[in-house]
Amino acid sequence: TEFLLRSGPEVFGPLSQMEQTESLAALKECVTKLPAAGREVIRLRYFEGNPPGAIAGRLGRPANQVRQYLLRLRRTLLECVEHRLGNTA
Repeated sequence: TEFLLRSGPEVFGPLSQMEQTESLAALKECVTKLPAAGREVIRLRYFEGNPPGAIAGRLGRPANQVRQYLLRLRRTLLECVEHRLGNTA
């Protein structure tokens, strides 16, 4: 996920600009549906670039708990985006 955030459109390979736009729109919508605590952890990790250990310290939680929460959040977002795009596998 970090690689995708740092990379440009060439990472998506055969995806058209339209597909990229649809995917991003779906992701943004799915993020808004997360609980407030989940949105905060996503913001701290992927928009501010904090590692899980720093997030844990900031939230007063164990680092492993933050890593597990991020894993669950990513799975939830993936399922949501796939559902919105009609890509159920």
